Amino acid sequence: MLLIKAARVVCLALVCLAFLTAFAVSQQSFTWNDFSNVLGMRVKIGNFLFFLGFLALANAIFAGPAGFYHSHRLSNYKRRFLETAVAVSLLTGSLLILRGPLQLQFASGVFLVVFWSASLFILALSRELAHRSLRLVRRWGRNLRRIVIVGEADRAPGLTRRFETDSRLGYQVARTILSATPTNSSGPEMLSELNETLASSPVDEVLVALPPNEYAGEIRRIIDLCERQGILLRLGTQPYDLKIARLNIDTIEGIPMLTIQSGPQEDWHLATKRVLDFLGASLLLLVLIPLFLLVALLIKVDSRGSVFFRQERVGINRRRFSLFKFRTMIEGADEHQIRLEERNEVTGPVFKIRDDPRITRIGRYLRRFSIDELPQLINVVRGEMSLVGPRPLPVRDVDRIDNLWQRRRFSVKPGITCLWQVNGRSDVSFDHWVSMDLEYIDHWSLELDLKILLKTIPAVLKGSGAY
Repeated sequence: MLLIKAARVVCLALVCLAFLTAFAVSQQSFTWNDFSNVLGMRVKIGNFLFFLGFLALANAIFAGPAGFYHSHRLSNYKRRFLETAVAVSLLTGSLLILRGPLQLQFASGVFLVVFWSASLFILALSRELAHRSLRLVRRWGRNLRRIVIVGEADRAPGLTRRFETDSRLGYQVARTILSATPTNSSGPEMLSELNETLASSPVDEVLVALPPNEYAGEIRRIIDLCERQGILLRLGTQPYDLKIARLNIDTIEGIPMLTIQSGPQEDWHLATKRVLDFLGASLLLLVLIPLFLLVALLIKVDSRGSVFFRQERVGINRRRFSLFKFRTMIEGADEHQIRLEERNEVTGPVFKIRDDPRITRIGRYLRRFSIDELPQLINVVRGEMSLVGPRPLPVRDVDRIDNLWQRRRFSVKPGITCLWQVNGRSDVSFDHWVSMDLEYIDHWSLELDLKILLKTIPAVLKGSGAY
């Protein structure tokens, strides 16, 4: 997210300000003119490289142990201040340790004290201002998350009112599911209602407010339900045995909430991914304009109908969006699919046949080399897709997914290419396809994205499994 990227830049700029302040104050005869003297000093290459390394260390501390760029919409001031104090202490401690080996003459005791104090003050103040600004933005209906609340009749409605009345938290309550008593009869109904909600509407989080001693079995099944589908879960209970998901602790109204998340954690890596997606897709769209014009002309000459094909697909957290492709079939091809269902050649909920009679002459070439997929760069620029991620499925296919574990592929943004794309495409079974998607989610990194992008080129040129 661009917001996190901006936060990283601001934090590093504030560290630079604290560093310059400490350097000026630590001089024996300090005046405010020392700031201009510091800025006017000649910079040696060694000093420049050291300062770049220092900023890289600061960035690593802020993104790692300090947790600056995690979601803080439910955190309190004490937690944010403690994170800042830990980060500043680690950064100052690193200067103290490196002072001897690197002969850092500027890192005197006065410098370290001033740097620690100045960094703590300006970083804590800026983070608090940013937190309050985001709360104000959420009051205007932006940066909202949809949440389902599961709890007892005497507790859940209060939480629902809290989320609905305090717009600063940035939540929309999609549904409140109540369980009056922890009986065998109420448990299945509650789980069925939750499963129906997750399957029928976009949901970003599920909050469970049930006594763990009385609802242990129900809570365990809710965890399993959300864990398999990649839905972020918040619990007011003690931890459970988690196989995939990670655990974080937040607080709301003084109630500790355990956040269980099995999808990729939102941090600077995902922010960088979004920036690279936007820049890469925008650049490719500009470069490929001549190819787009040529393909558009060929499609128009070859058959009647529009150049582009738009279809509703299912994206992150089951949000629907319109996917763009070059049209490779006759106009109204979706309406003819019902008659071809019995010829489906792949297992699972998806539909594919090698000699599909609906494909046009030019369409076969566009499909073979995946040229028909290029307009999805528009979806990437719009933020609905990524360059790399699980392929977005049509609504028809998603409605036929019965296995819960397969739904976890919706916990990340869909992509133009993925492990399935570079490992046989239509020649692999749907179960294997989804397994590769989950492997990508569990081991995601920017390096993995780069490897998949590089492997996509020979896979597309080879054209295996494309039909």
